[in-house]
Amino acid sequence: MKKCWNPFCRKPIKEDAEYCVYCRAWQRLPIVILGVLVPLLSIIILVFKFPQGCIPGPIATSTPTTSITVVTKTTIIDETIEIVNTPTPKIIITPTSSSKEEKALNGKIVFTCQVDKTIGHDQICIINADGSGKKQLTNNLNSENYYPSLYGKGSKVIFSSSMNGGYELFSVDTDGKNLKQLTSNHGEFYSSDVSPDGKYILATRHQNGKNYISLLRIDGSFIGDLNSYYDCKEPVWSPDGSEILFAANTESKGIQFYTMDKDGNNVRKISNLSYLTGRSDWGPNGQMASFSGEYKKQNRELFLFDEKGAVDYLTNGGDNLAPSFSPDGSWIAFTSYRDNFGDPDGCEIYLMRLSDGYVKRVTDNDYCDYQPRWGD
Repeated sequence: MKKCWNPFCRKPIKEDAEYCVYCRAWQRLPIVILGVLVPLLSIIILVFKFPQGCIPGPIATSTPTTSITVVTKTTIIDETIEIVNTPTPKIIITPTSSSKEEKALNGKIVFTCQVDKTIGHDQICIINADGSGKKQLTNNLNSENYYPSLYGKGSKVIFSSSMNGGYELFSVDTDGKNLKQLTSNHGEFYSSDVSPDGKYILATRHQNGKNYISLLRIDGSFIGDLNSYYDCKEPVWSPDGSEILFAANTESKGIQFYTMDKDGNNVRKISNLSYLTGRSDWGPNGQMASFSGEYKKQNRELFLFDEKGAVDYLTNGGDNLAPSFSPDGSWIAFTSYRDNFGDPDGCEIYLMRLSDGYVKRVTDNDYCDYQPRWGD
């Protein structure tokens, strides 16, 4: 128990955590003398020199107080906060999982496969995103098959084929069954993309030497042309289906990217780059992806861009093209010659994780695999 000296008493007094025991009244005579002679000194000593709780006076009682606690609601990612009830509260942060942990690669990738190394014998193939389950969906070496993409929650593939003469749109199930021709008598169709709601098809239509961005119903019936800018091509839907991204050479200075509303109005130029060819994609997080460079120089590189014109290059060497976003937007599939540089039959399908640039090879053949499109 702690002791302290009270100058107004003749003996020490005791103090514990709750109260003091004070001197009796008859012991306080020095108080009167000192109070008359040195009031100022007494005040100074009382206030500044001695510990709190040893100053004479009535025994202190506990006075209720109101405590106001402000709680701020926050969201903590990948962390659990535990409040430990100790005299000095501590915050213990426990990680729940590694942010670098690789998630499972989901969905399927459909692509063009040049199965016998012969130009004009291109077929449509499909593979799981993890590299398993490769399957050839078409098997007609008398026709050319290009520009596949998935729709119907990953159950169907739409593509362009010359199997019945000119290039028309066809659909087939992902198991290779139910092959069906969708278009006829409206020119030739390429690079199609099904709307997010599954009701409409965008496609490049070529007729009488001119390109159009055209809109069709999901059964292939023709609705109309949205525009006819010089060399307009490669249309893709925005994630919500309200806009369309496409390429065109409207200024006769080379291909650039444009967006427009789904009805063809409000056309906006969003790029100012060199050596664009047109193949692009619009990811679920709003990012866009394409490539630039020259085929003959084998210097094509992938980049991300947006509607404000910002550009972020993803590759540096290897001759890379035709990016396609994964369903969750965290990866892209693309074509590259990086492992067979200079070999005309050396293009394969690769995946890149956008968070850190990690690259994974998906196909491994002695012929060219290209034009990947990732879907559910």
